[in-house]
Amino acid sequence: SRVRTNAQGVLSDMKLPATDAFKLILENDAWICIRPSGTDPKIKIAVCAPSRKAAEDQLKLIKTGFQPVQ
Repeated sequence: SRVRTNAQGVLSDMKLPATDAFKLILENDAWICIRPSGTDPKIKIAVCAPSRKAAEDQLKLIKTGFQPVQ
């Protein structure tokens, strides 16, 4: 795996565990995990944040980046 590690766009090799999920660590101890459903043709999004409102705000922001498949 190659990961961008700084603002200049330099890529570095990085050992990552094998997974079909993407977890993004945010500021203030918040995170977002996106993964495919194991049984249905859809994705699952989990959000963890310091408050319910902060989690709902993050989820709304994430949903704006997805378009339904028709």
